Amino acid sequence: MCGWCVDGLIFSPLFLYSISIKFLLLIGQRLYFPFLYATAMQFSANSTTTVLDPKTTKKKYPEARIIVLDDNFNTFEHVANCLLTIIPGMSEKRSWLLAVEVDREGSAEVWRGPLEQAELYHQQLVSKGLTMAPIEKT
Repeated sequence: MCGWCVDGLIFSPLFLYSISIKFLLLIGQRLYFPFLYATAMQFSANSTTTVLDPKTTKKKYPEARIIVLDDNFNTFEHVANCLLTIIPGMSEKRSWLLAVEVDREGSAEVWRGPLEQAELYHQQLVSKGLTMAPIEKT
């Protein structure tokens, strides 16, 4: 293999050449064109800069909750299968537990996350015939 080896790292001749050229240009500019550096330093000292406000915080993307409501026409199996197919990461056991909770408590939170995804899942569950509460923003 062609190149230099330093502490087990092998540097190709092309890499070494590009570094040496950059170094020579930097040194040459300072030696032969010092007025360029003085002008650049003067320009950067007089130029206006914008400082970002360090107190500014990023807004967290709004989260939302999806709540399924109890009704008299959807079966446990239908509710569980809808949750299983539409909500990502939903297990069969959890979908059945949520279907039972909807029946026993009258409602159940089936998913919580980013608002945009919540809107999609909510619309898909409505299209399957489930009775849904409006999306709750948290």
